[in-house]
Amino acid sequence: MRTRKGLMLWLSIGLGVLLACNGPDEHGDEQGQNGDQPQENVEVRGFSSAGPISDLQPTRIVLYRNGIGYVERQGSVDGNILKLRVRRDQINDILKSLTVVDTSGGKAISIALPVQKTDARLRQELPEAIRDPKGLKALIGVFRGAHVTVDGHDGPTDARIVGIEEVSQPGPDGKMVEAWQITLLTQEGSLVPMDLSEVRGLILKDKTLFSGLEQSLNISLDSGDWKPVELAIQLTEGAHELMVSYIIEMPMWKPTYRLVTGQNGKTLLQGWAVIDNVTGEDWNNVQLSLVTGEPLSFTYDLHSPQYRSRPDLTPRHLGAAHAPPKIASTRRMRKKSKSMAPAPTALPGAAFGEMEEDEESPMDDLSVLKASVHTMVTGTEIGGLFQYDISEPISVPDRSAALVSIVTEEVPGNDVHLFHPISESFVDLKPYRAIHFQNTTQFTLEEGPVALHRGSTFVGEGMLSRVPADSNQFIPYAMDNTVTLSASRQEKEEAVGILKVLDGVITSQLRRVRSVTYSVKNTRQEETTVYVRRARRAGWTVRKPAEGVLESGGWWYVPIVSAANQETTLNVEEVTPIEKRVRIESKLSTELLNVYLGSHEVSTELKATLDKVLKIKKRLALIQADIDRLTAEKQRWSDSQRRVRANLERLNESDGNARMKRDQTKKLADLDDKISKLVAKLVKLDDDKAKSTSKLSILFEDVELTPTEKGSGK
Repeated sequence: MRTRKGLMLWLSIGLGVLLACNGPDEHGDEQGQNGDQPQENVEVRGFSSAGPISDLQPTRIVLYRNGIGYVERQGSVDGNILKLRVRRDQINDILKSLTVVDTSGGKAISIALPVQKTDARLRQELPEAIRDPKGLKALIGVFRGAHVTVDGHDGPTDARIVGIEEVSQPGPDGKMVEAWQITLLTQEGSLVPMDLSEVRGLILKDKTLFSGLEQSLNISLDSGDWKPVELAIQLTEGAHELMVSYIIEMPMWKPTYRLVTGQNGKTLLQGWAVIDNVTGEDWNNVQLSLVTGEPLSFTYDLHSPQYRSRPDLTPRHLGAAHAPPKIASTRRMRKKSKSMAPAPTALPGAAFGEMEEDEESPMDDLSVLKASVHTMVTGTEIGGLFQYDISEPISVPDRSAALVSIVTEEVPGNDVHLFHPISESFVDLKPYRAIHFQNTTQFTLEEGPVALHRGSTFVGEGMLSRVPADSNQFIPYAMDNTVTLSASRQEKEEAVGILKVLDGVITSQLRRVRSVTYSVKNTRQEETTVYVRRARRAGWTVRKPAEGVLESGGWWYVPIVSAANQETTLNVEEVTPIEKRVRIESKLSTELLNVYLGSHEVSTELKATLDKVLKIKKRLALIQADIDRLTAEKQRWSDSQRRVRANLERLNESDGNARMKRDQTKKLADLDDKISKLVAKLVKLDDDKAKSTSKLSILFEDVELTPTEKGSGK
């Protein structure tokens, strides 16, 4: 809000300013007197369809995205009463935000406005019979016992209403029909039936019922928001230079954009704001500002009187005198309360093919298109909000909308292919055609629709999400079958360092690596840039590729440049640090100890111990390699042994074949001998492994390591 010299008085109930209830009384008679002194009235028409022309015209309008608007009015006032006429649905917002600034040194003393009872409260004060009148039949039913004059078929009749009922009677064709019939008690004591269709008029003789019926109708007439409420602001005597401001409910402003891709990686970004004037008066040469974001706002009823429920302690059961005592029944009193609301894809389209170039159009030249739109806007960061200030006054007639240019600038951008994979392993995924641009303007772009052009050709439309300055945005607009994407995934762990070693257990720092290899197949006749969208996960960073990866919202966009009619591959690696407890016998411990020795200064004694540990681990690795080799060889001989036994069993089932039986028997014996020797070697290797493992555990048990950096001297 602008800073102004002068006295500012916040007119609100919460600050203790007097709200004098000297507006129209409940019968509609205005009381415009302040003591016995005459008052000079200056009327201000505000947000009603009728009234005098305002002496305080709107000079500044600020529209928000949360459904409110800020209004400033300025002007000269000669008198001690300023009247402001507003719609009833706006009165509560005005009461909680009204500000009056008198730059001439005067003061605002108080505000007067009519007390607004709720319709339910007003009806509750009326006789029950006429709280909700709904026509003659309904009124006759609730006016039972009333003195009336009924103008019927035989003339006027003075009587009392007994009741109304539905009866069956013969119709003109002799058939029985249903009809409504009232029963009257005449002054002579006769009960007279009369068809309701014969009643031409009814005069109420009960003044209470007549007055209540009129009041009920008045309540119904006043229940809409169309009837204006008049606020009288009392000022000190003399001339005044006033600025009056307040907030009221207004339609939120709506952004719409256009992106036109050109040559050399340039894209023209144009944006407009659609604003609606439904205030009931014209905006003439007002200063307009548009605020992005949604500041908290809420409704609060300050206009209607608020009542508190009180418990009813009236005795429900009065006991008779001298009666025997008994337990009295009680009822639970439930307090009635009113709950308040708390305050505050892929675009369809055919596959995108090659477009034929049209004849030269003015839209092909971005500079011509940019010069055709006049934009005079400055931007301001306000906390978490962003404000567009239109530097030139604008005029918007009442009940009209206007399209105001808020941005027209060339920004980096081009036409790309965009993949949205839902997993990290897939084959022949089809991409979207999309326009990628970087918001290098000073403005924050609000969410809104965007029309997409490639030169003079309209290629589609999309939705722009909220884009802060210096951020990237991708807008898909069509599918494309000329480029496909496949992917495969792997994971591994890499040693980073040792955090500590205690009781023979290594607490290590590792790096978990998730690797995805993308393969792009481009069947187009030209080079294309492909972006693959990947979800950003907390704690993970992209290690490969080292450059070119874009961040936008909760996504990474990895670029892949694919040549014409070629298949291009790219490996993407994401890493995250983890901690893991590793036993000294594991393979990973060797890598960790080597990393530690290469990055730390250690004592001679500790280095000698670790060298012995590594030597034993190397021997263990060789032993394990021999065990694995011999175990595999033993498995092969065992398989051959089973086959030979099966052959012998078949040969024994028939006579003859003695030589073959001898050959198979000798072969089986050779295999048994080989397997026995292998088992002996494996037993020895297992024994060596056990001894080395025990020696390693004993040697490493007393080792304690800390992550002291190299050069620390420890």
